[in-house]
Amino acid sequence: MQEQDLGLHDPSESSGLQYLDDPETFEFEGGYVARPTGPGLGIEVDEESVREQAKTNVNWYNPIWHHEDGGVAEW
Repeated sequence: MQEQDLGLHDPSESSGLQYLDDPETFEFEGGYVARPTGPGLGIEVDEESVREQAKTNVNWYNPIWHHEDGGVAEW
């Protein structure tokens, strides 16, 4: 996933993994994820789910991180 998904480590919390046929595709161990070994990108997208989600209003947001001094950490 190119976008940042703060819930990627937990399939039940991840917005991105909800689009996969098998959200358990990515297995984390020691802070790393194993490379999917299936054909292509190694994942299978639940196309029906994507079509349904495309019909809804999505409230996307970008979290803003701050340093301890209150300064913005990322733009």
